[in-house]
Amino acid sequence: MPILALCVYFFNQEIVAKPVASENSKPESVINPLDLEKRVPTNDQLKKWASETFYIIEIDNIRVSNNFLNTKDSANFSYFAVNTTESRKTGYIQNKIIKLMTTEYYESNKFIHSSQVVEQIQEQPTLKVNISGETVTINGKETTAKNFAETIDKITAKWTEKEIMSYSIHLQSDNGVDKFVGKLASAFHNTRLYKTNPSKELIPPPPPPAPNLPKVGKVAPPPPAPAEKETKTLYLNIRENQVLLNDKEIKVADFAKSLNNITKDWNPTEFKNARVWIKMENPDNNIMEQLEEEYKKTRLYEAQPDHGLIPPPPPAPAPPELSTIAPSMPPTPPLPPTPPSPEKMIEEMTAAKATFYYNGDKITAEKAKKLFKTKDNLSFMATEAKNGNKPMVLITDN
Repeated sequence: MPILALCVYFFNQEIVAKPVASENSKPESVINPLDLEKRVPTNDQLKKWASETFYIIEIDNIRVSNNFLNTKDSANFSYFAVNTTESRKTGYIQNKIIKLMTTEYYESNKFIHSSQVVEQIQEQPTLKVNISGETVTINGKETTAKNFAETIDKITAKWTEKEIMSYSIHLQSDNGVDKFVGKLASAFHNTRLYKTNPSKELIPPPPPPAPNLPKVGKVAPPPPAPAEKETKTLYLNIRENQVLLNDKEIKVADFAKSLNNITKDWNPTEFKNARVWIKMENPDNNIMEQLEEEYKKTRLYEAQPDHGLIPPPPPAPAPPELSTIAPSMPPTPPLPPTPPSPEKMIEEMTAAKATFYYNGDKITAEKAKKLFKTKDNLSFMATEAKNGNKPMVLITDN
């Protein structure tokens, strides 16, 4: 029987959008391909890179462990640069790659590295959004929240279709993801860039919560059964006294009205299989009670009357008898459902009149099928039709 799946989790703002701090008045930035003059790291920088696994260390183009830097000092190097790796789905920074050159390697390879980086930067355009308080700059141009979407449209007006499909977003905020950044994220949905390629958001989605490990000596409960089918998902963010539904701030008294407006075109199957993902940060107890009452006025609750918006806490388990229950490992969770084959996915998306892209270039459905038959290590992501646009299938090399 379909159920209302619920995920409640907390997160650290610094993980989502952490401002880039300067080190010895030199910011960590992508290598300048036209300026490879000697650039020696400080010992403080080496210690920082050695202590944080967020950094990936390469010396003379060879990957080494972070701890290896503890055996070196600044005199061992003649150049360093900081590059980034990004998620193919969100376009956001996942890691920083610290590229270090010894004196001999730097003298022999500085010009080769220059041409390689020029080619890499020219292939992928970047939208750089810097936020300090309520001051916003986009690719160096200052703007306001009111003109945020219009400014992005002007900056990207001459972008080609390939650039729109392969661009990346670098978001830097002094205050993490706050209410003001959320407002900009909603405005981003009004841009031509998002309407053409809705696979990228201004704010990356939060990571799923880490599972709780069972304590030794207690029997772990079985994992929850997977949902039978997911057709629609709602996102509810509760931050103290602030409520956001699908990234739009609403009043508690308007929760039922707003939810019914979102689900007005849903069919019975979509109501039965709908999911609500809830993220809470120090929520006010009165707000939780009011939201629960408002939720009971919605058509979604009518379709799933056995489940409230927020389930009651589970009863405390009975303490085990140490003399009769031996420590045991948690049971093996069931395997996830088998994803559809690429061929079946392509047929379904072709029937939905989807547009296919391979590494940013538009291709036919037949070429997409051929790619999966002839190439390994391909990944794909299908997007639903939004804002009157056709659905898309994005195929990339891993």
